[in-house]
Amino acid sequence: LEEGRLVFKGLLNDNLISDISPLSKLMLLSVLQLNRNQISDISSVASLINTASIGLEDNMVTEISVMSNLKELRELYLARNQVSDMSPLAGLTKLENISLNDNSINPDLCPVDAQSSVVSEFCLSLP
Repeated sequence: LEEGRLVFKGLLNDNLISDISPLSKLMLLSVLQLNRNQISDISSVASLINTASIGLEDNMVTEISVMSNLKELRELYLARNQVSDMSPLAGLTKLENISLNDNSINPDLCPVDAQSSVVSEFCLSLP
């Protein structure tokens, strides 16, 4: 129980997972940890609109546009992937923590004027 509600966690780190499509039905998932797997397609997270924390570090993610609809997302961990476009995160106003180290972020696709202050700060810190 967290903040007066049940917390459903999916802790699936270090499992050589590549297909996460079955997770799309878990709409009450609060926390999803899929670090250190073999995931490239994250399209199934689009339905996880109640999820507050997603960890996908050390995978093969390139495309994050499906995350633009995750309005409850507070934490996003995507370090050591192949993400280049940060613009899908611009409207996630509840986002408090992001980890995007060691990606291929294109500064032209990183919104410095994002509604999410952590996204703006990250974009402004790029060389």
